[in-house]
Amino acid sequence: MMRDDFVREESGCPQTDSYYIPPKAAMQRLRKARPVHQTVYIWGGTGYGKTSLIANFPAKKKWEYFELKPSLPGFEEILEQLQSGSARERVVVLDGMQNLTEDADRRLIYPVLEQLMSRPEVWLILTSRCALPAWLKPLYIKRMFVLIGEEELRLKDAEMSRFFESWGLALTPSAETRLQTLSEGNPVFLRIMAMKLLPLMQPGQGNSQDQAQKELEAIEEARRDWWDYLESRVFEQWDGELQAFLMDLSVVERFDLQMAQLITRKSDAGRCIRMAQEAGHILNETVENGRVVYEMIFPAKAALRRRLASRCSQQHISALYTSAGSACELQGRILEALSLYSACGDEEGIARLLTENARRYVGIGHYWEMRRYYLALSEETILKSPELMSGMSMLQSIQMNDEESDRWYKELENLPGGRSAVPGRKPRGGCSIWTLRCLTRASTGCPICWCGPKL
Repeated sequence: MMRDDFVREESGCPQTDSYYIPPKAAMQRLRKARPVHQTVYIWGGTGYGKTSLIANFPAKKKWEYFELKPSLPGFEEILEQLQSGSARERVVVLDGMQNLTEDADRRLIYPVLEQLMSRPEVWLILTSRCALPAWLKPLYIKRMFVLIGEEELRLKDAEMSRFFESWGLALTPSAETRLQTLSEGNPVFLRIMAMKLLPLMQPGQGNSQDQAQKELEAIEEARRDWWDYLESRVFEQWDGELQAFLMDLSVVERFDLQMAQLITRKSDAGRCIRMAQEAGHILNETVENGRVVYEMIFPAKAALRRRLASRCSQQHISALYTSAGSACELQGRILEALSLYSACGDEEGIARLLTENARRYVGIGHYWEMRRYYLALSEETILKSPELMSGMSMLQSIQMNDEESDRWYKELENLPGGRSAVPGRKPRGGCSIWTLRCLTRASTGCPICWCGPKL
């Protein structure tokens, strides 16, 4: 629907925000596109100032602004209105391209977009929360849009400093550094923070430690407000299936398609990933060793984890962590698996991985990297497993705690059958691998087995 309040009646220019600092790079791209009416596609996550960028761009003509919401009545009327119009010069802004999720809606608007792009008197500007989707790429190739992405919409350090000055904020160095790190140049997030920090600005406050602490606490409070904003402004607009899918995946830092399928138990996880990519900038995508890996942007991940904790049972959440740990285990990412099992208190999973590490890699296991998990095991659990006892002996030796290393070695010797009861690989020459002295003493080496030179 056309938004009449988006333009000033007296001048025909969009409403501007007195606190908005236009990013220089994005403004330059718009200026270059205007004279030739080259179509512009502006994309970025919530709060990155897509609409504000347009509103603050100096234009001589009245802007025609349309908010695309196919689910509401009037979408067909918008399309008719777009195709009509005289031969006069027009600037048409279509906001919310990410809302065109249905194939039927895309088929309806595609010829309209093509027509507008072919008309020399029309300057078309499209905005979206997601990068250029696949269904628009044929038009992009044919018409060569100007793409202005999230990176260009971010306020740089100098622009953020100007923003603070416009609010009358004189922050302590620690608070300013923290704010710049957390905000990632997002104008709406900066505005929320400014509103929290403004009451703390007092004459002669200086850079006292107490003032810095107050500012840092206000920044963390603003961060939580930002997550609330994302929940109400973004997540609630998603399809219920997408909400559940992303909440489940928020338990991991990174995932691939196989991992997404195992965690969410959805065989069509690939379809849901595409839905997420087209809903907004939620996932970053990279290729590692031929494997496509996805990572949620931090604000979305943090807000989704909080949403998961408030809406789902602990049993469901624990099951997600266990499934994620199993997925990592299948892919050989053992340290990640241990971290996930630890998060849900899956002691059985942790003990299994630590046992396997000690059994398969007697003298060269990842004891140091896994030390916090070994040391967190109860003595009762360790005493049930010869492999865990041998692992503890090795770990304590690495930590130069000879007394504890000897204690666990003696526990091994006290097992029924003595040292022969300890399972392990038999190296060449028949040397028992559990002559641990050759592994746990720097003064001793084993001349005949694979355990290597002196430690």
